[in-house]
Amino acid sequence: MSTASEDQVGTFVERSTNTDDITDAFGSLGSSSNGSSTYYSSGSSSNHYHQQGAIAQLANKSYNTSSNNYTATMTTDRHAVEYNMRHKNRGIALIFNHEHFLVPTLKSRSGTNVDCDNLARCLKQLEFEVKIHKDYTYGEIKRQIEWAANQDHSNNDCILVAILSHGEMGFIYAKDTQYKLDSIWNYFTAQHCRTLAGKPKLFFIQACKEIASILE
Repeated sequence: MSTASEDQVGTFVERSTNTDDITDAFGSLGSSSNGSSTYYSSGSSSNHYHQQGAIAQLANKSYNTSSNNYTATMTTDRHAVEYNMRHKNRGIALIFNHEHFLVPTLKSRSGTNVDCDNLARCLKQLEFEVKIHKDYTYGEIKRQIEWAANQDHSNNDCILVAILSHGEMGFIYAKDTQYKLDSIWNYFTAQHCRTLAGKPKLFFIQACKEIASILE
């Protein structure tokens, strides 16, 4: 069973006890079969699978979606042509800049600091709260991502994550190991980061392939 309410500024509040609810790529939880603004839906999990977005499909592989009671505030209507970018703050921008690695086959990325500085300057001009993290291990990256996902983003327009590193075959490298990107962005689905529901989650990946290590 689910309900939805709309206040005077168009904020949608969702409440549900349906254990089959899942998030889609837009940030809502489930999909209404009648085209209304009620984003939760009931029914079998097989039907939900065809309705969910790509981000949710990735998230559901590693997260339990059977929470009994949750609330997500939608600041943008599901079918709106643009996001609400009129909050008090632009939002947090995390930059993970990787120059040196512990992986023996990976060489240092010369020039990445220039890219990082240019990106940070651009994001500050766009009024983001920029946080730069240099040469973090995978564990350190996940701790920062968890911290960001646990913040209150109610007054923020969006969140941005940029990763500058080596990458290959669907993986990107931290200082000490490789990992898949779904382990990063699934923290920000509506079910796990409710104050970002219905808001842009921006991911920029600059992942050059280490040609030298491949040829060796």
